[in-house]
Amino acid sequence: PPALLSVFATVAAMPTPAVLISAALGLLVMAAAYTQVFGQRSVPSTTAAVLFTSTPIWGAALAAAVLGERISPNAVLGGLFVVGACLVATLEWGREKGAGGADGGEGDAKGGPGPRT
Repeated sequence: PPALLSVFATVAAMPTPAVLISAALGLLVMAAAYTQVFGQRSVPSTTAAVLFTSTPIWGAALAAAVLGERISPNAVLGGLFVVGACLVATLEWGREKGAGGADGGEGDAKGGPGPRT
C-alpha cells in the first residue's frame, strides 16, 4: 500500500539516532503494556481499578519531576483526596477477610453474603 511505503520512506530519511530512540521508546511502551497486563491478571479487579484511579497522580508527579511543571495547591489537594480514596478502598479497616463485597471475597453484587450452599 502507498501509505506503508510513505512511512518507510519517512523512517529511511530520519537520522539514525532518531530511529534508535523511537525504537527504544516503542520497546519501553511495549514492556510497560505487558507489565500492566501481567499485573492485572495477578491482582483482584478492585485493586487494579484503584491503581488505575491513581494514574493522574503519576502523570502530574512525572510532569513536575521531568518537565519542571508547577503543581497548584488545588491539584495537590485533589491528589491527596485520590490517595485517601485509594487507601480507603484497599485497606481492610475492621473488615473480615472474605466477608463479601469489594474486598474480593465471596458475595453477591451488592456486597451481601451470597447464596447459601
